[in-house]
Amino acid sequence: MVKNPSLTIIVPVYKVEKYIKSCLDSILSQTFRDYEVILVDDGSPDNSGAICDEYASKDERIKVIYKTNGGAGMARNAALDIARGRYITFIDSDDEYGSSTAIEDNMAILKGDTSIDFLQYPHVYIDGERETMHSLSGGIISRQEMLDYMLREKVTGYLWDKIFKAELFKGRRFRPDIYVCEDLDFLIDSIDAVNNVYLSEHGLYRYFRRDNSLIAKKIYSREMDVFRIFRKLLQASSRYPKTDRMAAADFFFITLGLLMRTWAMFGNENEEELKSLEQFVPNSSLLLYGMKSRNRFKLLQIKIMGLETYASMNIMAKRRRMRK
Repeated sequence: MVKNPSLTIIVPVYKVEKYIKSCLDSILSQTFRDYEVILVDDGSPDNSGAICDEYASKDERIKVIYKTNGGAGMARNAALDIARGRYITFIDSDDEYGSSTAIEDNMAILKGDTSIDFLQYPHVYIDGERETMHSLSGGIISRQEMLDYMLREKVTGYLWDKIFKAELFKGRRFRPDIYVCEDLDFLIDSIDAVNNVYLSEHGLYRYFRRDNSLIAKKIYSREMDVFRIFRKLLQASSRYPKTDRMAAADFFFITLGLLMRTWAMFGNENEEELKSLEQFVPNSSLLLYGMKSRNRFKLLQIKIMGLETYASMNIMAKRRRMRK
């Protein structure tokens, strides 16, 4: 076992016996070698745990821990409790690294500038035969720029395309009551502790959308969890007076749209949830600036008829379209 690794790679494992070998092979093929791997078997009912044990028996850098099923967030917490690396990164057990130098190139950046709290590097989103590349370059950005980029969905709400200083996890863990977007929730909670973020053009993470992934499932409680986390990002942005108002306005409409779609699909409208968004309705002055035309029209409607009436009309319209 590596005594003082530079990096801890955390891998939550659940029902991935078809994919885990590719994931682990992509880790072991990295040119960077100074790491430990913590595999957390989260109560897998398949052969995933045995495969993890097989790899651990062949490489002393790999450690396997077992726990009852509690979701990816709790699995990550279990690994964080024993992680020894000065930096922390995550990889989902059905994904893989897309280049053998992904870690080495980015760790060189982090070691060269210890003011960087975390680094984000490129990823490709793979959905069947369709591949979508997400890549930003720009070097170091500030906390305020990070927040604006989160509202623009440029700094992603994912963990797996990032490498973090271990200090960011001191006193911070993933919430046990959230099973979707728990990574975005953690990033929002970390905003005040972050000073510098590095946007790297080096490396590649390959994210695979699986048919059984949480993203593919539309379940009311999970959709509402996503809404509340999006609203939490709006709340965080409101604490910073220099937040890009246009970015916040666009994200407001993304959040409101999610709420209306969820209610249109499932019902269960909650007046208090809608009222909680009133404080984030963009200022009328943005109608005169470069707001997206579709959002300018929506804002004008809200200003004329009020948020509650606007939402009710849109929910009814969505339901009529669903019935066709």
